[in-house]
Amino acid sequence: MIDPEPAVLIEISRDLEGTQGVTFKSSTRLENGDRSFVYETETRAKGDIKVPREFVLSIPLYEGEEPVPLRCAFRWRINGGQLQMGFIWRRVEYQRRAHFMQIATAAAEETGRPVFFGRAS
Repeated sequence: MIDPEPAVLIEISRDLEGTQGVTFKSSTRLENGDRSFVYETETRAKGDIKVPREFVLSIPLYEGEEPVPLRCAFRWRINGGQLQMGFIWRRVEYQRRAHFMQIATAAAEETGRPVFFGRAS
């Protein structure tokens, strides 16, 4: 399972343009003489490209293993006038641990040797 299609991600990486707006809303003088400022930034995609919040990659968790679906959150921002794109894994560490336990348990069953998880006491 791959979502969205790879062509969509290629289009996003090739055609995505971002704009960033800055708004200074108010200044309030506090009782101690300080001022409180409200400063907001908003980053928007330019054009008619629909940017997904999440996507799924199909890659192996370990070298030599079969690919598995891994969820990612798409992130992008404008930093110093440059568009930066990336992703954050969604719960991949749990998948990796569970998959490692399956591999270790299978190896223990095939060899007749015990498998230990965690620290030795």
